[in-house]
Amino acid sequence: MMKKYYGITKSNWFFLMIIILSFLLLKLLFYSYTFVNYDEGVYVGMAKYYASSGEEGYYEEIRPIGVSLLMTPLYLFFNSFILAKTMIFLVNIASIILLFHIVRKEFDEKIAKYSTMLYALSPFFLKFSGMILNDLIAYFFVFIALYYAWNKKDFQAGLMLGISFLFKFVGPLGGLATLSVILFRDIEIVQKIKSSIFQGLGGLVGIIPFFINAIINNTGTLVQKIKTPLIDASNIIQGGVWIYGQSGVKVYFSVFFSLNILILIGLIFFLIKSKKDFKQNSLIIFAASFFIYYSFFVSRFDIRYLTSLLVPLSIIGGIGLTKIKIRKQKSLKKYVGPAITLLLLLNIVFSADYFHEDTKTDWNLISEIKDKDVMTNTGFAMIHAKKTDLITSSNSMQMDVLNFFRSKDELLILSLYEYRCSNDYCRLELEKRLSSLFYNFNISNCGYLYGHSVMILNGEKTISNEECKNILGLELEEVSKEKEIFFKISEIHINDKGEILLIDGLKKAVEMLDGYKVILSFVDDGNLPNEETKAEIKNLYSQDIDNIIFAVDNLYGSLFKHFSDRYGNTYYNPPYDSGAPALDQLCVNGFWNQETKNCDQIDIYLLTDWENLKFTPSVKVQDELTVLLKMDDKIGIDFPLYSLNDYNFNVLNSTGDFLKAYK
Repeated sequence: MMKKYYGITKSNWFFLMIIILSFLLLKLLFYSYTFVNYDEGVYVGMAKYYASSGEEGYYEEIRPIGVSLLMTPLYLFFNSFILAKTMIFLVNIASIILLFHIVRKEFDEKIAKYSTMLYALSPFFLKFSGMILNDLIAYFFVFIALYYAWNKKDFQAGLMLGISFLFKFVGPLGGLATLSVILFRDIEIVQKIKSSIFQGLGGLVGIIPFFINAIINNTGTLVQKIKTPLIDASNIIQGGVWIYGQSGVKVYFSVFFSLNILILIGLIFFLIKSKKDFKQNSLIIFAASFFIYYSFFVSRFDIRYLTSLLVPLSIIGGIGLTKIKIRKQKSLKKYVGPAITLLLLLNIVFSADYFHEDTKTDWNLISEIKDKDVMTNTGFAMIHAKKTDLITSSNSMQMDVLNFFRSKDELLILSLYEYRCSNDYCRLELEKRLSSLFYNFNISNCGYLYGHSVMILNGEKTISNEECKNILGLELEEVSKEKEIFFKISEIHINDKGEILLIDGLKKAVEMLDGYKVILSFVDDGNLPNEETKAEIKNLYSQDIDNIIFAVDNLYGSLFKHFSDRYGNTYYNPPYDSGAPALDQLCVNGFWNQETKNCDQIDIYLLTDWENLKFTPSVKVQDELTVLLKMDDKIGIDFPLYSLNDYNFNVLNSTGDFLKAYK
């Protein structure tokens, strides 16, 4: 009997070494990119966060925690992206050996060899195995769960599904496959129920770390801490986002099988010639469950979702390839193996171009980022920085710059790659924002990191604007535009006697803001102004007809009609909106729903201390305005009427004087 090592014979270890060495060689030749995926930066940032008890790194509630927890012990002692990638790489190599061992045990050695070859040398595995991402690991845990279900170890099967949830929230969808095993494996109804309960209990045990993390690190009530990450994560992937293509059966089928020709051939022979048992049926359900979910329930296309098909279809393909028989011309048999090998290699080589991404890197930029507190829209900055604040509006560069100057961060790092544009308006807006940055702000450095074109701001100019333009190869012109500034006095109420509440403060504010456009924003309480109030409003309006604008929060109420009939320039102003004339929507609708909208005004809110009704101190207001005045956008300055007191009038007066001096 041949000696075994860890349950695998010496000859099979030799086969595995050939597969692993082939994998390493092919990855080195065709897939050894240094491009950094955005999500890699997030998971590394979270590992740093855990290792430093929140003092460093970055934390995002909506993320699965598995990959970050896996790297946390490493970041307790080292701060090395290379070591982190190596750790994940070794975990994925171990999955090659484990896949061979399980398939050989559950099916046979020939199927195991074909399956391992299809899995380890798939372009998907070659691409993603060295990246700090959760996909391959999550779906492999689903496969281990299926293996335990085949062997009537239902608690362990549920446990593996729970662990897959830690890496990918959708992982437990693989429970459809494990439950199908119970359905076809067990005869008695009582046993089916008992086995299902054991799986459920195992799953609950597996996700305990998620609950612990949510309670410790997430915000809100207990229910919100647990519910919000799941709901928000689901909304993100199920909502259509313009920077991503659309999902669907056709696109996923064509992409997966065009990059895995041998798996397609094996699948065809499997469907035609293989006699299906409960194990094979469960593999079909495994693949079908995720394929249907990503095709029909997730709007966006992301090639990483196809890694969910890799394990089950590699095994199914392996089974199918063993069914290829050449009987009439036996002399052709000796060519089958070389033909399969050649087809596999050609598929790998041609697929490499599909996955290729630019990796141009100016390594001197990393030393500038390293160990700094930064604000960024990039993943790689999270890898190298000490602590990271993430920009929350991915296509509103003007707000990114303003938020940086509001923060205590040392650097603002903008990747132009992350400002993706799918329409002409977006591209024009991006050029306008870049022009403002080049001509009006001090650029610390610029260049390329992991294929991203990068600009770094720290308030001190160390590189000329022209030099930076030449480095990034951008052809931009300075945008010159007269600055428009609006003041908005909100929360103006008319009482049941027809009087404007706090009318004296309103008069004083309008007089103080003489020469500026002023929006008088009324709340429709169902009351119309009396004759005396009408005269007061008319007097305010007549003092500066060109600059007084009325807004009402009820488009269909009598108050809106009253102002519209008398003064014309009356606009609908929904509560809590910016109130910009003729605009009733925000410019950018958040980070994930990255919708570009045609508006060009930035609002600042003077009242920031709501408890004491105090405006932001004059110095800070002027600092923010200094930044905004370098932009090409209109500026809206908002404050509620009821907040006006002596201190706030002084801030308002100094703000007006500052803007007049700027003019």
